[in-house]
Amino acid sequence: MNAKSVQTTILFADIAGSTRLYENYGDVPAQAVIARCLELLGTACKEQHGQVIKTVGDEIMCRFETADDAVTAARNMQGRMKHQTFDVPEVPEVRIGLHFGHGVASATDVFGEATNVASRVTHAARPRQILTTEQTLQQLSPSLAANARLYDRARLEGLHDELVLYEILWEREDLTNIVARTSFPEQAVYETLRLRRGSEEITVHESDQDFWLGRGSDCRIITPSKLVSRHHARIEYRRGKFVLQDESTNGTFIRTQDGREIYLRREATPLWGHGVISLGRIIQDDDPHLIYYLCD
Repeated sequence: MNAKSVQTTILFADIAGSTRLYENYGDVPAQAVIARCLELLGTACKEQHGQVIKTVGDEIMCRFETADDAVTAARNMQGRMKHQTFDVPEVPEVRIGLHFGHGVASATDVFGEATNVASRVTHAARPRQILTTEQTLQQLSPSLAANARLYDRARLEGLHDELVLYEILWEREDLTNIVARTSFPEQAVYETLRLRRGSEEITVHESDQDFWLGRGSDCRIITPSKLVSRHHARIEYRRGKFVLQDESTNGTFIRTQDGREIYLRREATPLWGHGVISLGRIIQDDDPHLIYYLCD
């Protein structure tokens, strides 16, 4: 096999919701969409001096000599997917994970730490998101590292050590709103999060999964406004904190107990103390759709 030990950057790009494409549009149209997506992703890889190692189902694996090339390719992949048109109404979305590390490479494949970590990081990413590791960030040129923000600290399934994960921002709207890298403050550990909108009150527990806020009928708090996405934002419990992750078009506005105003668009922030959440519009005190929160 003539395999050799290398340091390399591995990137995985996974098409989110491919099963739904098959269910909604049938095998032939769905397969055509997935094939077109993989073609776009492969082209973006090769244009940045990358090697397409393989495609498996709805996922592509790529190898790059430098972290700069991998991150640039990842951002190009997301940009092209955003602006591409397909033969179905539902636009596919991609989640991307990458990692710089050690591997064992042959002419046609790469095994080892770099591949294993990149795969796990991809599974932690959300649609339209690029996640990478602190090791990768250390390899980036300053101009590309400036597009990264701290996302999470996590022990991913199948990996022994905790990873520091960074999100690579690629949309212009996100980049123009960055002042400094986001950090997760050291705060108290919370067990419940109480939400109130009007007379409606709901308690979120650490065991709750997929707690959505939005316009969709399956959301736990439904806000019937044209400015609110069907699945606008979700709340997750991460190591003692309730984290609000925006997934919307118009963003989420938060006012914390110290009066600070936060705007999220495809970003996350831990909730602490008490405050106010507004979906899709600037906080206005007379808005009946305001969601008040209290962490206990």
